[in-house]
Amino acid sequence: MNLKNLLNDGSIEEFQSNSDQIKDKINIAERDLAAAKKIGALNDSDTDDTAYNAAYNAMLQSSTALMYKNGYRSKDRSKHHYTTIEFIKIVYSGKIPHDTILAFENARSTRNKLQYDTAGIITNSNVLFLIQKADIFVTSAKKFLE
Repeated sequence: MNLKNLLNDGSIEEFQSNSDQIKDKINIAERDLAAAKKIGALNDSDTDDTAYNAAYNAMLQSSTALMYKNGYRSKDRSKHHYTTIEFIKIVYSGKIPHDTILAFENARSTRNKLQYDTAGIITNSNVLFLIQKADIFVTSAKKFLE
């Protein structure tokens, strides 16, 4: 898949963002990453889902900032998460570690299950792993946005 495919199938559209919109996305990412770290450190099965979702959202918000910086945004809200990850795979493969992008992609389906289907399906080690990858992702995104 390439950007042309995402444009042609209506997944993304060209978008002229401003620096405040990009900064807002990064601020949300940093906030959620900090929350994920605090909650994940509790090692509490009652809050692991929350920490996992926060780490995932930090990656999603960073990705959205990168899309904005490149002049695009997700067009189809029903596929926003999927499209954002596809964009990152196309544009930032080789720039962000492959295992970090893979963790983001895998977290999307896990987060969907946590959000809509079943609570408590992850362990604290899953949470700590995703937090580590989210930290790498957010840090990488911030470098690309400078």
